[in-house]
Amino acid sequence: MQRIRQYKGELVSDGAIGYGMQLSRTPDNDSVRIGGAEFRRRSANQVNPLAERWHDLIGEYGWDHDTLYILEKEGKLYALIEWFEFNPLTEISRDVFRFPNYGLYDGEKLIFHRDEKDRVTDVIAANVRFKRRKVGPEEGQGQLQLKPVRPVAEIRAEALKGTPPAERGEFKKPELVDLMTLDPSLKFDIRYAGTNNFLGTPFYTSKRAFLRTLQSRSAPVRDAFCHIE
Repeated sequence: MQRIRQYKGELVSDGAIGYGMQLSRTPDNDSVRIGGAEFRRRSANQVNPLAERWHDLIGEYGWDHDTLYILEKEGKLYALIEWFEFNPLTEISRDVFRFPNYGLYDGEKLIFHRDEKDRVTDVIAANVRFKRRKVGPEEGQGQLQLKPVRPVAEIRAEALKGTPPAERGEFKKPELVDLMTLDPSLKFDIRYAGTNNFLGTPFYTSKRAFLRTLQSRSAPVRDAFCHIE
């Protein structure tokens, strides 16, 4: 994964593992060129759903300073380790996977362990044990909820009467982009638009997600993320 920025009309890499590499667009704006190689945009129609048997493997493992992420991308299981080593995993058996034959963990195995209730507790990756991290309610416990001291509808109506702080300067007109229109394979869990949230009542009136861009005319920098395969 490499971060790509648009700066003064040009595309350049600007991330943790690289800076200054220039990319050029093709006339159809559907691919980029790096040196003599061309990388075309992949169609969202190629995305397949993640296998059901892998769902309980997804999560965070390890420590704050050394976290292993098991995640899904385009219907495949991936591991993000060492903060930048992002690799697809090959399934050997239900709880045994293998890194690809390249990178920092060339061909190394990942072995997931489970408790008596068949819940994944940790994973051995490259002979190091990464304990599963708690990043939400335990399975079966449901969403943690608090009882508000006042009705949420009343608080919401009061909050809507407020106005944001005034900003000075010349700004580009804000743009709201419906994320679903960018990639139909995206999945959304807009909990504040339903009852499965920490107060048990809707906050939002619409189950939609938008991306807003706002920039000063004196600093025309826009961010994009580009995954090159």
